[in-house]
Amino acid sequence: MREELQIAKALLAEFPDEADPWVISGNVLSSHGDLPQAETYWQEALKRNPRRDDVYSSLGWAAMQQERHEQAVAYWRRTLEIRHDCPGVHKNIARAWIVLGRSADAIEELQQELRLFPQDSLSHFFLGELYQQQKDYEQAKIQFQAAVRCDPAFTNGYYGLATVCTRLGQMEQAAGHWQTFRTLKAEERKNLKARKTANPNDLADIPLRVARTCGHIGLFYQNQGHPAQAERFYLRALELDPRHAESLKGLAQIYQAAGRFSEALARYTAASRLEPDDAVCHLNAGLIYIQLQRGPDAEAALRRAIEADPAGSAGYRELARMFLRQGTRLDEARQLAQQAVAAEPLAVNYYVLGWACDKNGDLANALSAMRRALELEPANEQYQKLYLHLQQRP
Repeated sequence: MREELQIAKALLAEFPDEADPWVISGNVLSSHGDLPQAETYWQEALKRNPRRDDVYSSLGWAAMQQERHEQAVAYWRRTLEIRHDCPGVHKNIARAWIVLGRSADAIEELQQELRLFPQDSLSHFFLGELYQQQKDYEQAKIQFQAAVRCDPAFTNGYYGLATVCTRLGQMEQAAGHWQTFRTLKAEERKNLKARKTANPNDLADIPLRVARTCGHIGLFYQNQGHPAQAERFYLRALELDPRHAESLKGLAQIYQAAGRFSEALARYTAASRLEPDDAVCHLNAGLIYIQLQRGPDAEAALRRAIEADPAGSAGYRELARMFLRQGTRLDEARQLAQQAVAAEPLAVNYYVLGWACDKNGDLANALSAMRRALELEPANEQYQKLYLHLQQRP
C-alpha cells in the first residue's frame, strides 16, 4: 500500500488541477478499504471533470457498501445520464432495489440491462430469483435457463433451475440440474482451496494492485504527452505483473510512435497472447510490419485484426491499402475497401475505395467514391489531389 499511496500522492502534487490524479488516489484508498476518504477524492475529481461516469459508478459502489442504498442509486442514475449504455449500471441499481425490498423496480432495471446486454448471465439470474420470489416459476425457469445458456459454468444458475423445476414438479429435470450444480460446486471448492493453499494471506494480490495503479499513472502521463514518465510507470507495472496487458499496450504505443519498431512488436505480441481478441493490437502490429516491409507478416496480423473485429473498418482498409501500394491483388483490394466502407462510411475508407477503383480501371466509381470522401472532409488536400487527378483523366 505504501508504494501505491506514494506514487498517487506524487502524481496529485504534480497535477492537482487534473481529474485523473484524484481518481487514481481515490481508487487506491478504496482498494485498501478507506471508502470515506476515497469518496472525498472522487468528489474532488468531479469538481474538475463533472462528466466522469466512472467516478459516479465508483461513488455508487462506495455508497452501496456503506449501506446508503438510495444514494447509490442516485449516483448510478448520474452515470446513466452521462453514458446511457454503461454496462452493469442498471443491474447495480436493481441490486440496491432488491436490498430495499422494491422488487418491481428491480425487475424493471434488470429488463433494461438485458435490453442493452442480452448475454449478461447475472442479470438473467437475478431476474429469475425475483420471479421465483413472486412464485412465477415458469418465468423464473426461463431466466435461469438463459443464465446458464450465456454461461454454461454458472453454478448458481443450475441451483435456480433445480429449485424451480422441483416447484413445477419436473423432478427428472430437477435431478439433472442438481447433479450439474453439485459437480460445479465441488470444482469451485477445489479451486478455492488450491488458491488458499498457494496464497493463504492473499499477499499475492498486493503487487497486482500496485501494478494496476502504475498502469493507470502510465496512461495518464501518456495522455499528457510525457512518454518518458509513462514508460517508467508501465515498466514498473510489468515488473510487478508481467501479464498486465494495458501496460504492454501502452509501451507498444510509445515505442511505435518513437520508431522503436522491434520493441513495439514484442509488446504487441505479448499483449495479443493475453488478449487475443484485441483487434487494435493486431492492427498496430500489422502497420509496423508494413513499415518493416514484412508483407506476409503484415497480412497475417491485419487478417487477425479483421477476425477480432469484423464490424470495424480499419483492418479491411489497411490491408486494402497495403495491396494497393504493392500493386498486387488489386481486385481483392477493391473488395476489402468496399467492406471497409460498408462497416464504417468514413472519408478515409471512401478514399481507399476510390484509389482501389482507379487501380482496377473503374473511373466512374473511383470518382463517385472520391466525391463522397470530399463531402465528408472537403479540406483534405490528399483527397482533393486524387479527385483532381481522376477528373483530368481522358
